Amino acid sequence: MKSNTNKNFIEVARLGLRGERNTLVDLLQKLAVNEINKNHHEIYNSIMKLLRDEDILQPAMSEFGGNINYSKEKSLLVDLNDIWLTPILQKRIGKILEYFKKTNGTANKNLKRILLYGPPGTGKTTIGFYIAKELGLPIRYVKVTEMLSSKLGETMKNISDVFQNPGREIIFIDEFDAFAKTRADSNDVGELKRIVNSMIQTLDFASPEKVIIVATNIVDSLDSAILRRFPFKIEVGTLNQNEKREFFVHLINRGGDKKNKLSEKELFFLFNVFDLLNLDTVDKIKTIVEKAEVEMTLADREKIIYSDFIEVLFMDGYLSEMKSIKNKNRKILALLLQEIQKLGYPKTHISSTLGIHRNTYPKYANVGVK
Repeated sequence: MKSNTNKNFIEVARLGLRGERNTLVDLLQKLAVNEINKNHHEIYNSIMKLLRDEDILQPAMSEFGGNINYSKEKSLLVDLNDIWLTPILQKRIGKILEYFKKTNGTANKNLKRILLYGPPGTGKTTIGFYIAKELGLPIRYVKVTEMLSSKLGETMKNISDVFQNPGREIIFIDEFDAFAKTRADSNDVGELKRIVNSMIQTLDFASPEKVIIVATNIVDSLDSAILRRFPFKIEVGTLNQNEKREFFVHLINRGGDKKNKLSEKELFFLFNVFDLLNLDTVDKIKTIVEKAEVEMTLADREKIIYSDFIEVLFMDGYLSEMKSIKNKNRKILALLLQEIQKLGYPKTHISSTLGIHRNTYPKYANVGVK
């Protein structure tokens, strides 16, 4: 993570020194989206404020409590060409979008509620911004933990205030389970029940102009009365093997032939490594590709090459557990070690980084590989 941060810093500095304003703005917007997907709200807010203060964005963003962002710049946060959905998600979300578009804002307000659930890093936040862009609506991003207050009644007021903004918009509430947990919780002292009751009332009396999207990592903890108020419940899960490959190919082929210079053999090898490393969410795979793009840019190339990915896997800590993978696929491990050696790293450094003793390194690196 630290290595990636340093590379991003270097790239921002390079673009600034060269005066490449448009490219720099694109990179900063991309970094902002990445940070919001990682729940790094302070960094996201700082980048957006910088762009706004420099008159790069229209001054169309207000804040609630200093941490909730509302953007009327609908094309800013999500690049439509960067959106990839599994076939199931594409069908499910596509139908919801078609319904909203056909009703043109007149849909039953009880149907304007979507619950996205699944493990962290599966793209729930990105989907929320994607829906907003497809509907042409501004989006208010709300992080629940920043609304909670130790003062009695303050949290309920914060909840109510979020829904008071006039006009059509999407309200996206992240970490929804933080204040929508079941009221049957034996550890609750009473405040949680009042918060849940307040949330139920807020949903029931919300303006029909609002489309409400919430996201949670632990749907089983939500109160049953809350769940009943979300007719569209969409699971956003990890990717199966075919989906991982399709998503990876989608990412490296963005921009046509400008980005990808990998052979089928190289792609096949990388897929095997990804499987061994359990890289099974859109966030994990997207991060790998973005880091490879940093390597590409720093090398003044316009195409991603195979060694960019090997470099990222090695230097950014993805292979720290490779020693344990020897029992899964010794041949892949041996090939990977040899590919790392081709980058010019000494065997002692490779051994130290991967936690492999130098005396046993030759055994791992030469397992019947021709």
